[in-house]
Amino acid sequence: MQPISIVLDSLEASEQLLVTKIMATDGRRVDLTTKVAYELCGLDIATVDERGQVRPYAEGRAEIIIRHEEQQIVIPLEVTRLNTPAPVSFRNEVIPILSKAGCNSSECHGKAEGQNGFKLSIFAYDVESDYVALVQEGRGRRVSLAAPDRSLMLMKAAGRVPHGGGQRFDPDSYLYRRLYRWISEGARWETDSDETGEVVGIDVEPRQQSLLAGEFQQLRVIARD
Repeated sequence: MQPISIVLDSLEASEQLLVTKIMATDGRRVDLTTKVAYELCGLDIATVDERGQVRPYAEGRAEIIIRHEEQQIVIPLEVTRLNTPAPVSFRNEVIPILSKAGCNSSECHGKAEGQNGFKLSIFAYDVESDYVALVQEGRGRRVSLAAPDRSLMLMKAAGRVPHGGGQRFDPDSYLYRRLYRWISEGARWETDSDETGEVVGIDVEPRQQSLLAGEFQQLRVIARD
């Protein structure tokens, strides 16, 4: 079972549970993550979906009970800092979201001439110019500090207004929520002295797995800073 406890410290945070069964016959590890039952016990502070992904929406402490056949595991859960989260980093969080959505690729706004008057540096090689293009250009329509949900960068990417690149992410996704929070915080540009929690690597669990025909394995990815 991974992890043995969970702490979520922002509205966009999530944690992936992994439930594994070790076969008595040959010691092989079999993924049960999508085959067990999840139940939140205590305060109603988070959701746990059928894939074992945990997402918060209120502060407090609770327990996640995982049941399979006659067995049961209890995982402590704490949700904290929802009202005072660390500020969103443009360099380390906003730019990666735009890259994941393909906004700064050569097929979109990263092409040499940009797209429809909006240009981003190809694959975010110049984040300072990207910040200027988003926040200071476009007559304040791309990022609206007064009404974050009316920002064009959100409305177009979420498919709420016509967009040549189509919908890039769902309005209910953590990508949208994190961009929205960055704008609502003032669309800040962090200085060199800010603690931004730069990611230096990732870990993928399990590191090794053998699968038989028809089997699959849920992965858990952890960013290291």
